[in-house]
Amino acid sequence: MTRKGNLKDRLRLGSGLVLFVFVVTHLLNHGLGVISYDAMEAGREIFVALWRSPPGTALLLGAILVHAGLGLWKVFWLP
Repeated sequence: MTRKGNLKDRLRLGSGLVLFVFVVTHLLNHGLGVISYDAMEAGREIFVALWRSPPGTALLLGAILVHAGLGLWKVFWLP
């Protein structure tokens, strides 16, 4: 028997995963600085292409708004 959870839980999980992937790619880019500045710049180009594109920006902004909004909902209006 599988349990899907309600819509709010699935939205919170999905938005949290998007934010997690953003933070991991951001920190990996910083980690490339240990190798060399050129490696970090090459990683930055990939990072910027992914997250600063219109779909990436919309996904990140949507994830931030959904995750923060659902967190506030849970704190202040928990049934």
